[in-house]
Amino acid sequence: MDNRLKAFTLSGIILAILLLMYQLPTLHIDNTPLRKVALLSDLLPEPDTTEAIVPLPKPVPLPAVSASKAKGYKEYRPKGTVMIDDYAQDSAGGMNHFYQMLSNATTLHRPLRIAYYGDSFIEADILTADIREMLQEKYGGRGIGWIDCTKGTNGSRPTIAVVSKGFTESSVTKHPYVSANLGINQKYYTATAGASLTSTATTFRQGTSTWQNSMFFYEDRQGTTQVSGAVNGETLQPLQPTGSGLRMVRISRPAHAAVFEVTQAGAGSLFFGAAFESDRGIIVDNLGMRGISGYTLASLSDERLAAFAHLRPYDLIILHYGLNVATDDNDTQFVKHYLTKMKGVVAKLRKAYPQAAILIMSVTDRDQRTADGIHTMKVIPVLISYQQQLAAQERVAFYSMFEAMGGKNSVRRYVDKKWANKDYTHINYEGGKQLARQFCKSIEVGMENYRRKQQAGIIK
Repeated sequence: MDNRLKAFTLSGIILAILLLMYQLPTLHIDNTPLRKVALLSDLLPEPDTTEAIVPLPKPVPLPAVSASKAKGYKEYRPKGTVMIDDYAQDSAGGMNHFYQMLSNATTLHRPLRIAYYGDSFIEADILTADIREMLQEKYGGRGIGWIDCTKGTNGSRPTIAVVSKGFTESSVTKHPYVSANLGINQKYYTATAGASLTSTATTFRQGTSTWQNSMFFYEDRQGTTQVSGAVNGETLQPLQPTGSGLRMVRISRPAHAAVFEVTQAGAGSLFFGAAFESDRGIIVDNLGMRGISGYTLASLSDERLAAFAHLRPYDLIILHYGLNVATDDNDTQFVKHYLTKMKGVVAKLRKAYPQAAILIMSVTDRDQRTADGIHTMKVIPVLISYQQQLAAQERVAFYSMFEAMGGKNSVRRYVDKKWANKDYTHINYEGGKQLARQFCKSIEVGMENYRRKQQAGIIK
């Protein structure tokens, strides 16, 4: 057979197989739907899900300041700013704790820490790198916060260079796993003697080139695991841990590079990750994981979360999920069921971090190709509406990153400006910088209103 005919025949067979794969039902991994194989997705309109979407629930009004307290208080609401909606009525779980800590960020005895949970939208420190830098510029702080024991997404993260060997990963995206073993990053690792994690600073952002404290976290219930460490190329030395069960070793010395080595691995020991930070100022932990919807956080052990809260307390916990829920197969009932499961996540985190502010970050815009062009998926406003309902019902804070992005069809405009990828879903670093600027502006407006409430005697 002529080579050109062979090539043509083979191409035809592959094309037929791919077209048939599009007819397969949607597959799921741990209730997360996988995207269909859509060979002609750039040419054909995606299904219109209008019929699956019922009218949105009414917007949730914010709690009003009582008339007796409102005297002397006027809310600052500058034009063009997306406000952080705080449904906690100035109680625990709302933003006041975070604002209070921000007010004293330079004088606290420890850093002010933000846990930013999310999916692939923040992979490789997109968005979080710029939120970290902007807040550190204003409130102080250096260091990139948390990293995992293996490269994983750290491999594509320009804010830190990581070399890892000897660790075996388990996580909520890799079955089987033991939920009771999971750390704050929804992962855990086993290791043999000689396993090591080497991290080197970069100059990608202003605060990433140095740090003051290098820390490593592991569980050693038998007390037989030994970890050694060094910074800036010095000789490894045995480190004495703090904590029981969950343990932390620390090297407190200015550093641009650090290495931790498991010199002796006790039976049953688990390893979680490292953190690099300054003594004071702002630290943002990127705790993103590709392909998840967020509700797996509810399976974390209360005991281990409490142990992490003791060794590494957070002042603001951001839950930024939704891209893996916003698909053309998921109707309103699916969204409502998903948000019911997310209530368990909020309850879990409030129990472990009772004083921390919790912020539900809405899903961003996600567009699809339709017969009328590229437009926002119809499930997006439904999901955002229910995310706001979740914040109101659980009395925590809510922020519409969808509105900060520009609202309907905004990701299409981001693509046109080269701020987002042509999947019309994920932003790039330039897009992350734009959103970080909007979010940090919203934090400053929240800070100003917090000060005004103090002056009016509404809060102490």
